[in-house]
Amino acid sequence: MKTILHLILAGLLSLVLVAHGADERARWPIKTSVPMPMEGAAVVSFDELVSLQLPPDPRKTTAKGDSTYQSKRYPPFPNPLGLREGSMVSLTGYLHLVAYENDGDYLIQISASPTDGNNGIIVKVPPESEGPAELHRYFAAVRRFVRDRLLRGKEPSSGGNVMDHPPYVEVVGQLFLDDSHLKGPPRGKRKMKAATLWEIHPVVGIRFAPRK
Repeated sequence: MKTILHLILAGLLSLVLVAHGADERARWPIKTSVPMPMEGAAVVSFDELVSLQLPPDPRKTTAKGDSTYQSKRYPPFPNPLGLREGSMVSLTGYLHLVAYENDGDYLIQISASPTDGNNGIIVKVPPESEGPAELHRYFAAVRRFVRDRLLRGKEPSSGGNVMDHPPYVEVVGQLFLDDSHLKGPPRGKRKMKAATLWEIHPVVGIRFAPRK
C-alpha cells in the first residue's frame, strides 16, 4: 500500500512540476532571441521604463490562455518613447539581487535607489545554450560577469543573492513584456517587488557604470 501511495504522490508531483515549468517557459522563443540584425540600443531612464504603458489588449499566454504571442512579439503601439516589444534598450540602475530561475535564467533585480530594491525592474539572461547560436556568446559573457564580478565565481541561489552594496550597472537587451503575470501577484524576490511587467529579456550586455 505504501509503495502504491508513493507512486501516486510522485506522479502528482511530476505533473505539478511540468505545469510549473510550462508557465516559466511561456513565450520562450521570444525570451531567448532578439530581432536580427541586432541594432543599437535606445537609452531609456528608469522612470521612463517604469512609466511605459502596456500594449493594447495584452493577454495571458499560458497553456490555459491565448497563445497568439507565444512565438511572436507584440506589434508596435503609440508611446512617447517610440518603443515596442523587441526594441533594444540600455538601462542603468542599482543591482540589488541575482537569482537562479527554474528555467535556467539568471533573474536580476535593478532599482533606481542605492538602498531600496522595491519598485524595481526585472532583467533576465537565459542559459548560454538557449536561443539562436549567434547570441550564445553574449549570454555566456553576461552570466560570467554575474558569477565572477558579483558572486565570487558561484552560481546564484534560487532564493536570490542580495547585494550588500548594490553596484551601479548598465544593462543592454530586448524590451520584453512578461504578460504571463498579468493576473498574478507582483513579481520580485526577497520582498523587492517589480514596478512593471516590462523586462529587459534577454540581456545581451552588462557592465559597471559611472554613477551620475
